Amino acid sequence: MRKTLVLSIILFTIAFASVATNLIINVTTSIGVNYNDFDVYFSASYENGTKNNRLIKDDRHIVFSHSMSLVGEKYTLEYDVTNGSREYDANVSINCTNGNEHLKIVNDFDERSTLLATKTRTGVLTIELVTAYVEDTEFNITCEIINTATERDSISDGIPNDKFRPIQIADVLKSKYKGDISLIDFNTPADDTETGVYKTIGEENKDVYFYRGNVIDNNVMFAGFCWKIIRTTETGGTKLIYNGEFNYDGWGCVNNKPEIGISKWNDSNSDNAYIGYMYGKTGSNNYNDTHANINNSTIKTYIDTWYKNNLKDTSYEEYLEDAVWCNDRSTISGGENNAFGPLYGTLGYQTNPTAYGVVGRSSYYTTNVQPNLICPNENDKFTTSKENGNGDLTYPIGLLTMDEYALAGYTSNYKIDGSTKTPEESSVPETNYLYTGNWEWSLSPVYMDSINAGVGDVSTGLSNSTVSNTRGVRPSITLKPTNRIIDGDGTAKNPFIIG
Repeated sequence: MRKTLVLSIILFTIAFASVATNLIINVTTSIGVNYNDFDVYFSASYENGTKNNRLIKDDRHIVFSHSMSLVGEKYTLEYDVTNGSREYDANVSINCTNGNEHLKIVNDFDERSTLLATKTRTGVLTIELVTAYVEDTEFNITCEIINTATERDSISDGIPNDKFRPIQIADVLKSKYKGDISLIDFNTPADDTETGVYKTIGEENKDVYFYRGNVIDNNVMFAGFCWKIIRTTETGGTKLIYNGEFNYDGWGCVNNKPEIGISKWNDSNSDNAYIGYMYGKTGSNNYNDTHANINNSTIKTYIDTWYKNNLKDTSYEEYLEDAVWCNDRSTISGGENNAFGPLYGTLGYQTNPTAYGVVGRSSYYTTNVQPNLICPNENDKFTTSKENGNGDLTYPIGLLTMDEYALAGYTSNYKIDGSTKTPEESSVPETNYLYTGNWEWSLSPVYMDSINAGVGDVSTGLSNSTVSNTRGVRPSITLKPTNRIIDGDGTAKNPFIIG
C-alpha cells in the first residue's frame, strides 16, 4: 500500500520595517525536518543574480537583509530546493500572504509537477517597492510550503545536489591534523614531507593548530581580498595574512600581488624605542619610558590607513576578532640560544646594545629554533580592548611574528653549534605557502646594536633589517570563531568564502 507523509513547512518569514523612505527587509526562511529518508533542503541561494550561499544558515533556513528606498527597486532571492530522498517524491506547493500598497511580493515556484527523488527545483522570490514609505511601518509576510511525500515504487538511483554544510574554519584545520610540534625539526626549513596541520600550545595552555609547508588549500576570499589561513587562535578564531586583491575574472587568488605596499618600520633607527609597533620616549634612561605605547610607528600608521580605507565602517568588521598581536619587547642576553656576543645585554633603552626575546626563539641568529606563541609582557599584547591586552591598537589588525613564520616553515641562519648554515639549510622552498620572494616585515623586534634598531623580516628565511629600511607589508587579521566557510575548497582559484 502506498504511504503518504504530509509535512507543513515554513519557507519564508519576512519582517519589514522602514524609517522615513528607507525600507529595511529582514528575512528568515525555513524548510521542515527530516522524516526517515524524506529530506528536503536548501542546496543553493542567489541574491540579485549572484550566488551567495552565506544566506543559508543551515539546511533549512535562509536569512538575509536588504535595504530599498527607490520606487521600482527590486530585490530577488533565487533558491534551490533539493529532494534528497531516494524513496520519496514530493509534491510541493507554496502559499504566500500578499504584500501591501507599498510592496509587491511574488514567489515563483513550479507547483505543477512532482519534485522527484534526488532532484532540485529553483524558486524565485521577488520583492518590489511600488510606493514610498513616509512613516515608520512594520508588518510580517509568511510563505508556507506544503510538502506531500509519496513513496516511490522503486528507489531512485540519482544523486541529489550536495547539502550546503557551512563549517567553522578551525574545524578545517583540525580535520587535517598531522601531529604536534614534537614531529617537527624547526632548525631545518619545512619540506613537502612536513606539509600539513600541526598543533602547539598558546596562551593559557590552549591548543593552537597551524599550517606548515607546501599548503595549497588555505586560501580565503574575505572583504574582496585574498588571504592565507595561518593558524587558529586560543579562542578558536582564525588568523589570516593578506595575499592580494581578489581577481573576479576567474583567477581568484592566483598570481596576486601579496602585499598592500612597502613601508619603513620607523623613520628613525637610533634608539631602542624604535623597535616598537608603538613606542615611548627616545633618549630615556629607563626601559619602561622607552617602550611606553605613546607614539605610532611608521608601519602602524601605514597599516591603520589601509584598514581605514578598506575595512572600517563596513559589515566585514563584525567578522573580526580582537586578537592579541605580540610585539615582544622582552630582552635576553647575547649568547642565550643565539649567536649574539656578550656585548648584547637586556637594558633596552637609549642606544644600549640589546637583544630582544625572539632572538632566543625564532630569528636569523637563533641557534636552536623553538617558536613560541606566548607573549611575555602585557604591555606588548596589542589589542583594541583592555579586556585581553593593552588596548592600544586603533584597529584589530597587525603583522605576523617571527615565531609564526617559523611555525610555517622558516628557519634561522645558525646551527646549534653556532656555525652558519648553507643557503640550502636555511632557505624555505619556493613552494612554502608564505613564500613570495620579497622582503617583508614581521611584528618581532630583534636588536639594538648601539647604532641601529632592527626588527625581524623574512624572504627565504628568518632575517632582520634596520627599522629605517623599506620592506613589504602583509597585514594580518583574525576572524571570530563563529565565522564559517560557506563556499569554496581553499585553492587559489576557488578560495574559501567566509559567512
